[in-house]
Amino acid sequence: KVVELSVQAANGQLYLSAQSAGHTSGHSVLPLASNVSQVMSSLTASQVATSADSSGHGAKVVSWVMRAASGQISEFVPLSPEGTYLRSGDDARLISLTAGQLRGADVIGESPANIFEKTTPTPTPSSKHWLLMTREGSTLKVVELSVQAANGQLYLSAQSAGHTSGHSVLPLASNVSQVMSSLTASQVATSADSSGHGAKVVSWVMRAASGQISEFVPLSPEGTYLRSGDDARLISLTAGQLWGGWIDQVNATIYEKTTPTPSPSSKHWLLMAISGTLKVVELSVEATNGSLYLSAQSAGYKNGVSTVPSASTANQVFSSLTAVQAVALATDKGYGAEAVSWVMQATINATSTRTVTTSSSSFSSSSSSSSSLSSSSSSSSS
Repeated sequence: KVVELSVQAANGQLYLSAQSAGHTSGHSVLPLASNVSQVMSSLTASQVATSADSSGHGAKVVSWVMRAASGQISEFVPLSPEGTYLRSGDDARLISLTAGQLRGADVIGESPANIFEKTTPTPTPSSKHWLLMTREGSTLKVVELSVQAANGQLYLSAQSAGHTSGHSVLPLASNVSQVMSSLTASQVATSADSSGHGAKVVSWVMRAASGQISEFVPLSPEGTYLRSGDDARLISLTAGQLWGGWIDQVNATIYEKTTPTPSPSSKHWLLMAISGTLKVVELSVEATNGSLYLSAQSAGYKNGVSTVPSASTANQVFSSLTAVQAVALATDKGYGAEAVSWVMQATINATSTRTVTTSSSSFSSSSSSSSSLSSSSSSSSS
């Protein structure tokens, strides 16, 4: 059973809507991505359901992410130290190259390239290297590109080029380092008629930031710096552990806290784990003077609970906790949080319902809200 959805851009806004539904029999497994078009051509149309009791089938609980930025360099990537500006940023590791071509006098036609991350030198906030590779006959041709961060800006430049013969197929990612060690240097081409080979029509995407706090999360009002930003709701906690003098080190289940209402200035999270009984630490992301910080707000426990509550009951359970001290050391009496991983989204999911007219259809789309513009920065304690 299949539902087709569509993201539409209209008047500076993005909307999601259901386009069609269908079904087909005789399948014991889901198709591979390469076979989806074939499966779609054999569908029998169904009704698109827009409620649980309406006929047919529809889509619900659809999660989405908006990439932070993307772009394409239509011309040749210039030779280092010159570079092509990508966008503002201070971490080269956030840029991923997604497509490109090798071009130049030594390249036959317009060769789409396979793209590999280069592991040496080790990627750092200031620099990350990439390899664009194609095969002509038994010859591999390679261009090395580098994303560089300088003065709050991100740039892309060509570092080197090379070739090696005796290859009937492109290498696996695990073998790229071995291939690189056997390259014969080539000229880096920066135009279609210059000798050697270079990179052109390179597409890139900038993902949202992420990180991990390896130490204990400090107690409020002190906080651990995450990154620059002015909206606490953009930060999501994805993993963490509870630890302290009154709890063994244990992995935690993480839930968003609904009170106080998440706002640009503050968003609270619950880390829950079973260690004898249910134990909880409340963390808060705070936005202050253009920077985002994470701190521990409170801790507590609830006897008689043998399993971590579900997302739908976590906030209710939290309101009935017995308070203990939130701590920032493994030896202190109480519970704390450490090894907390986080990711920064590109945008906030927002509620929107609107009729959008396209050349072929009109439709109304709606996305569920995950945020509120109501402002609150007060802490909740056990």
